[in-house]
Amino acid sequence: MQTLTHRKEDTALLPREAGRIGVAVVLGLVLPRVSALAAGTVAASARPVAQALPQQEPPVFGSGVQLVALPVFVTDKAGRVVPGLTAADFEIEEQGRKVPVAAFLAVDVASAQPGAAAGALLAASARRQFLLLFDLQFSPFVGVQKARETSARFVREGLGDGDLVAAAAAALAQKLAGLQYDVLVTAEAKSIPLIHALSVHAHKPYIVLRKSYKPYMGEALQAETLSITTGQPQTLYLDEKDHHLIEGKRVVLVDDVISTGSTLQGMRLVLSKAGAEVVAESAIFTEGERSQWENIIALGHLPLFTG
Repeated sequence: MQTLTHRKEDTALLPREAGRIGVAVVLGLVLPRVSALAAGTVAASARPVAQALPQQEPPVFGSGVQLVALPVFVTDKAGRVVPGLTAADFEIEEQGRKVPVAAFLAVDVASAQPGAAAGALLAASARRQFLLLFDLQFSPFVGVQKARETSARFVREGLGDGDLVAAAAAALAQKLAGLQYDVLVTAEAKSIPLIHALSVHAHKPYIVLRKSYKPYMGEALQAETLSITTGQPQTLYLDEKDHHLIEGKRVVLVDDVISTGSTLQGMRLVLSKAGAEVVAESAIFTEGERSQWENIIALGHLPLFTG
């Protein structure tokens, strides 16, 4: 039997060496993992920071300039317009702060001369204009219906004969615009306001055939026809002074309503005697059989109903 002996210093040495070897193994195996983990943690924590701070565009602040037109009427104590004003004669303030005058235009209506601009002015017979606007998008059906009824009542009751005549004359003038003619002719008396307004629009002279003879009419030309109003024969007269105005001219006949055509026939006879050429016949309305009046230049047709 062997007895194992060892020295005290050996006994003390072995644990220390073993400890050194253990520590060396632990450090050799663990430290690389800790270093890799630390590096991955640093890299992972750096990515969100880069994503959270993208490159920002510089801020944009909007601005604008609004041009405001201010119509000004300058008169003296007597109500007369003050002429010769310039931009230097005016100051504009907004909330107590002076605002510069960007543009200035002086309009003196009293001194306007006839020219291209004056030609755009409406004729005297058509200066009353009415514009009726209907909000069909945002108004309920009941509101639109009431607006239509109110507008129709305004046209029936609010407008006078002069307004209706002016509107009819303007419309007839457009229909006659393509014709070549010299004179407008009608028979008295209801069509006189119409032919006067039509003459203004068309810039053509007009002649009225009279239904009774007066001594001042001289050697008047005449023709007999049947009055649709009275049902009695009537005579149309062309004044002697108007004869030379119509001889050899192209004429448009004008009436308010053409029903039987008897007045048209009388006017044709008189103008034939005067040596004029009838190039067209016009009226506000025709009445009766539509096919009978296909050659009449009219704004509308009125059918007749018999019971």
